[in-house]
Amino acid sequence: MKLKEFRQKSNKSQQEMAKILNMSQTGYNGYETGKSEPNIETLKKLAQYFHTTIDNLVDNETPYLIDKSQFTQTQLNIIEQIKTLQEEACQKVEAYIIGLKSAEEEKQRIINLYNKRS
Repeated sequence: MKLKEFRQKSNKSQQEMAKILNMSQTGYNGYETGKSEPNIETLKKLAQYFHTTIDNLVDNETPYLIDKSQFTQTQLNIIEQIKTLQEEACQKVEAYIIGLKSAEEEKQRIINLYNKRS
């Protein structure tokens, strides 16, 4: 479990984390050392507190899964459509997206130049 890593990145002590979870520092220490395991409700609280997933907390790496909460509904719809395309069509979509990003970057560059002159 990566609790210690998350706790340290958040600059929290074990005592502070124990207070957040309404438990003893010894009990929380057990989670970090692997002497005990948090129940699902505690895992939910920890994941919410650290803004991560339970899988990430327990070091269950599943790179093929997508955290859908990171995407808008439009983006999710696009992903579903892409899944049905053949490889050649996917390559065209990728090229189109790269072109869109380049156009946006160029547009922003021109706006920045104009703002510098004003």
